[in-house]
Amino acid sequence: MPDRIAWFRDHPPEKYPVIVAESNGHIVGWGALSKFRPRAAMAPTVEASVYIKHDRHRHGLGRTILSDLIARARESGFHSMIGSVSAEQAASIALQERMGFRKVAHLVEIGHKFGKWLDLIYMQLTLDSEIAR
Repeated sequence: MPDRIAWFRDHPPEKYPVIVAESNGHIVGWGALSKFRPRAAMAPTVEASVYIKHDRHRHGLGRTILSDLIARARESGFHSMIGSVSAEQAASIALQERMGFRKVAHLVEIGHKFGKWLDLIYMQLTLDSEIAR
């Protein structure tokens, strides 16, 4: 639990919001903007995370949350947004591509889950041409 509390402390709503999708009193998805890297030179870039409950996939919820995060990142003056996706998540990659992201990196076997090595894809969206303030 302390790690969750620290995570929320690192997400002040005015710059790094966490948003939640709810249906009938149950959380069905969430999204967040986070610092991409702690170094000052990386401050103009934000990382977007979107998680949708499995039985709610393919209903537009991911698009809704990601669209909201993009709008919030633009309003906050960020220049670039990164999305990191497991290479096996074709639907997530396709969604990001439809929203203007492009694949910029493919990292091989950097995660391990359920007895299987996972590749990670970095997707990037340029939000504007000005450096974040």
